[in-house]
Amino acid sequence: QTTAIYTALEQYGGDSGHTDARTDIYAFSATLYHLLTNQSPPVARERFLAPESLASMRQINPAISQRTERAILTGLNLHPNDRPESIETFKQMLFGNENYSFVPSVPRPFKLRDIFRPSIENVLVWICSSLMLISLLVSVLM
Repeated sequence: QTTAIYTALEQYGGDSGHTDARTDIYAFSATLYHLLTNQSPPVARERFLAPESLASMRQINPAISQRTERAILTGLNLHPNDRPESIETFKQMLFGNENYSFVPSVPRPFKLRDIFRPSIENVLVWICSSLMLISLLVSVLM
C-alpha cells in the first residue's frame, strides 16, 4: 500500500503501454508533496472518487511557495495530459520564471473535414478502407 501513493491512475490498468514521463512526474510530485507536507497524498484511485481529498499543501505547510505548490499539484493531476510533458517543463515550473504557466495539452475535437485533409495517415486510411470495401464486394459477389 505504501507505493500506491506514488502510483498514477494510468498504471492501474495493468497495461504499461500508457505510461511515459508524465507517469514519473506524478510519482515525483507525490514524493515532493509527502516530503514538504509530512503527509502522504491520497491514492490516485481515492482522489478519482473524491477529488477534494487532496489537501492544499500551503494549508499544511505555509512555508511552501505558491509556485512550488502549483507545480506539484500540476504534477499530481489525475489525467496525464494535464501534467507537464517532460521533466524539463516540470523543472521550469518549480524553479524557472515566476510567470511561467503550464497549459495542458488538449486534443482538438475531431471534425469530419479532417478526414479529407491530405496527410499520410488519411491516405493510408482511405487506401485500407477502399481495399476492405473491394474485398467485401468480391466476397459477396462470389
